[in-house]
Amino acid sequence: MKLHFDGNEVEKLVAHSQQAEEHIILYDEIETGPGDLLLVGDRGIYLMSAAADAFERENPQEGESKIFVAYAREVNPNTDPDDWYEVKEECFGADDGCDVLDADSVELMLELGDETTVCLDVSEEEILVVGPGSEEAP
Repeated sequence: MKLHFDGNEVEKLVAHSQQAEEHIILYDEIETGPGDLLLVGDRGIYLMSAAADAFERENPQEGESKIFVAYAREVNPNTDPDDWYEVKEECFGADDGCDVLDADSVELMLELGDETTVCLDVSEEEILVVGPGSEEAP
């Protein structure tokens, strides 16, 4: 399923990840680095910085996480409280999880998108970087 993220929010996440001195090790074995982002599926599907230090929102709205994330528009429990889980389960599976988007994939995603929209095509089997008007990256 093609998921759309706010391009400006993704740019902020990338800047945070690039500037961080330390990055997380996912599942005690997958190292992340500068510019990497995490695609998380739990209460919605969202992107977050792979930096070890949390990227916190300055003034979170009621119901918003303190941690700055970029929700997929199609799977945001804050804007679609009734249907987000079915969409999350369809493209990410029922289990919660996290995948690393390496800096090269993130850069391609930003190149194919624009400041308002960047896209990923997400299924339980794979994650493809796609442009807002295309089916998949070249």
